[in-house]
Amino acid sequence: MGTERRERQKANRQLRQEEVAKHERRRSMTKKGVLIGAGIAAVLVIAIILAAIAGGGGDDDDETPTTTSPAAAVASTQPAVADTSAAPATS
Repeated sequence: MGTERRERQKANRQLRQEEVAKHERRRSMTKKGVLIGAGIAAVLVIAIILAAIAGGGGDDDDETPTTTSPAAAVASTQPAVADTSAAPATS
């Protein structure tokens, strides 16, 4: 009678150990998932903050400097010449 009881105890102990191991594996996977998710969220927050700091704003396009080309500057400094050949003189 002692051997049947002993076998039952061994079987129950083995089942209990398997359940504990399964629970520990599940807990470990959950912990890893939470850590990975938190890491991804932290990277995204840092990227958004850096983009906001580095970007500064989008209104810089309106402040383009206007320059005059050298050819236009030379043409404007020469005196204007009247064109007399186009119209006939009537007197």
